[in-house]
Amino acid sequence: MHRRCLIAVTLAASLLPGLVAASDVASPEPSAKRFIVFGVDRTDTWERMTHLGLQLAEQTLLHDLRPGDEILYRWISDRSYAADQVFAHVRLPEILRSSGQLDRRGKQAEAASRQALVAAARAGRDQLRGLTSASRVGTSDLSHGTESTDLIGFLAAAGEQFAQAGNGPQRQLILVSDLEDTRHFTAEPDLNGVDVLVYFVSLRADPAMGQRIQQEWTQRFTDFGARSISIRPAVVETGPKP
Repeated sequence: MHRRCLIAVTLAASLLPGLVAASDVASPEPSAKRFIVFGVDRTDTWERMTHLGLQLAEQTLLHDLRPGDEILYRWISDRSYAADQVFAHVRLPEILRSSGQLDRRGKQAEAASRQALVAAARAGRDQLRGLTSASRVGTSDLSHGTESTDLIGFLAAAGEQFAQAGNGPQRQLILVSDLEDTRHFTAEPDLNGVDVLVYFVSLRADPAMGQRIQQEWTQRFTDFGARSISIRPAVVETGPKP
């Protein structure tokens, strides 16, 4: 069935921040670590859903992650709850700080930690780009979506992973999805204290239907205990590749 796609794709001057060049990695102000679960919808309601989700996954890694963050990537599929639906895991090391200009060993340790940060970001970027390339190939498994969507299973798995991460890091859930749950499993995912960000892929010809879906899921995320909920259009920023 053909549906109208309302995805907006914009061009930005550059995709890559300082994470991918050692000379550009700035030492940020101390901030809380974050544990992030990022979901990419693989349903076949739109043939480019996976490709779009992977592009946004890379965009988040390169633009939004900070030293000390950890991000776990999962498929949203017909078997979202399964352990093998984790497709990437990135940990960005913290930057060690020297005590001053005369702290030679400290400055060496700081430089080494910056290099480790760049290496981790590049490794995650390369893994995601490999999957993105595979999603373009018609014979690839990634170019074919799943027949149904288990959003509740994805949220239940994410809730368990947040619980395992403990109360130390800030917890954020990001998903790229049309928010169409076709399996209708009954569960109460634990998203207590989690900040939810949805990149909404609107595949409905009727804008009112898209609005209703967003309103319904805003209430469901609230019921699951989310601390904050933000739903925005799925927009990919592209630019020169390094």
